[in-house]
Amino acid sequence: MAVFSKTDMDVTCFKPKMKVAKTLNDIPFSFEKMRRNITVQVKADGEFNYIKYQREGETFAINRFGRKTVDLPALNELVSCLAAWNIVEAEFLAEMYAVDENGKPLTLPNLIHYLKGSDARLHNRIKLGLFDLHSLNGKKSELIYPLKFEQMQAWFEKAQLVHVLEWIEPATKEDVHNFWHEKVEKEKWEGLIIRQNGETWKVKPNCDIDAVVIGINKNNKGFAEGKARSLKIALMNEDGNFVEIGDCSGIGEAESEELYKLTEFKIGEDNTTVFVQPFVVVTIEYIQTYPDTRNKVYAIQNGVIREVGEQTLVTLRNPHVKAYRADKKACVEDVGLNQIS
Repeated sequence: MAVFSKTDMDVTCFKPKMKVAKTLNDIPFSFEKMRRNITVQVKADGEFNYIKYQREGETFAINRFGRKTVDLPALNELVSCLAAWNIVEAEFLAEMYAVDENGKPLTLPNLIHYLKGSDARLHNRIKLGLFDLHSLNGKKSELIYPLKFEQMQAWFEKAQLVHVLEWIEPATKEDVHNFWHEKVEKEKWEGLIIRQNGETWKVKPNCDIDAVVIGINKNNKGFAEGKARSLKIALMNEDGNFVEIGDCSGIGEAESEELYKLTEFKIGEDNTTVFVQPFVVVTIEYIQTYPDTRNKVYAIQNGVIREVGEQTLVTLRNPHVKAYRADKKACVEDVGLNQIS
């Protein structure tokens, strides 16, 4: 049975910095350059984890919120596989994600459900999808990604719950589009990660972003009934301020009552909006953006929100809440402007 505890170790420094591309066509591929400079890898809809293997000590995984996991079946399998090799210690980066009974990748809420559940059998449906080898036997790995992937694949060749997330070295853009079609459209992986010449891009199939709720809009009948029918959402800029990107409606009945409780954390109010502490992160799905709009910028000082200017950006067309992201927080890394700029 997996055991969870809290640690002060901050693993966010290990999380890769990625650019966000709307489509594969937005990535400047350079196939004409040297061999082995491009890798394309599937992205699981899971939870980033730093993994530390120690042959003579404890092997564990830590997520970005400091949750330490030991004795998970996937971790135990990792230990078993590495015991057959002359490896003293190693550090890996991985997506911890859930699969159904047929091995199909599931979304993040399923992982959270599996981890919190009392049924230990569900822990056998949690996989570790490796995407980087950070260090080996105390030395930082300097291998290029194809060689890292090949090395890890050899170690976990017989594993069932630990694996290198599937990847290719494309020779043409057609190879990339074919991989997208097979893995994202057919097999329903969350998206692709493309690495090229030291840069990394993330591409997802739908137009969606992670944003933070900064307010509950009052200009609707539901507000008077204690329901949040419309949310004001924002992204964070490099200064730590919040750039409004529009209002999001279409909130479900039960959700609207829960979201209304955010008004208990009020940090400001005007004629149209109750502004709330920005700690609820949501994935917003939308059709397209309206470009070159003037977006209000807010700062929070001494527990009070105030408008501090405007920024030319975009607003979203027909946004709606796709998911609630308990695994993310209001920081530049999670809800940054780079998702749409």
